[in-house]
Amino acid sequence: MEGNRFSKYINFFIAVALLFAVFIWSYAIKAAEANASKGEVEITFLDVGEGDAILISLGGSTQILIDGGRDGGVLNPLDDQMPLFDKKIEYVVATHPDADHIGGLDEVFESYKIEQFIESGDKSDSATYAKLQEAVKNEGAKTRIVSRGDVIRFGGEARGVVLWPDEGSGFDSNNLSVVLKFEYKESCAILTGDAELQAQEKILGGDQNIQCELYKVPHHGAANGLDKRFIEKVKPKYAVISVGENNQYGHPTQAVLDSLAGIGAKILRTDELGTISFETDGKNWKEN
Repeated sequence: MEGNRFSKYINFFIAVALLFAVFIWSYAIKAAEANASKGEVEITFLDVGEGDAILISLGGSTQILIDGGRDGGVLNPLDDQMPLFDKKIEYVVATHPDADHIGGLDEVFESYKIEQFIESGDKSDSATYAKLQEAVKNEGAKTRIVSRGDVIRFGGEARGVVLWPDEGSGFDSNNLSVVLKFEYKESCAILTGDAELQAQEKILGGDQNIQCELYKVPHHGAANGLDKRFIEKVKPKYAVISVGENNQYGHPTQAVLDSLAGIGAKILRTDELGTISFETDGKNWKEN
């Protein structure tokens, strides 16, 4: 009798294990089919309210997080975009140490394994910045300080060209934002952090081609982020504004909206649409 009972237990656990294996196999097939129907690279502007957080996914295997919003609220939209069971983010970029860009990154470091942390080297005496530096130290992530002209090779044909900041420029925090030209094959996106007029003017003075279909509007659409020459040089098809609902700053300003509309850019705002995602096959961006 004991032997029969033991056999029943064994058979039960085998059946449960087989069901679980079938579930995992079915999920893997569905995930593969979903990835096959998507573009090779995705850029997702996470809805984090009045702040910035951008997730770039390279074929589902490599992730790049640029900024992390104001607080741990970044985790929900981030988790929604990450592949199931993937608890590693290969690159985290902090554009500058303002709280609405780095405030949630310490919790990202606690929730995910981070391989490399990238920043401009601009420091802050804020408690938020101190928490982030402690999180980076505890994680043991490799840290890289970047400046104008550096190239970050993310793998395959994906790379980030650092347009700004320049070493020793002496600007304020916003104007020391890491500005990236993300490139994948023939497609590109300009990701600006909070870069304002001073930084944009310096970028315009360089020899880098900044014309790209996809443009992250600087500083949540603030007036001090509007340089019409810069917008005209980028000539974006899509202009994304990461901004909070009914924010106290009046972002985005009408002048910014009018200038973007004037060059024919399609304006997409996280306060109106929530999280916004694009994909590319290496030639053109399209909305997800």
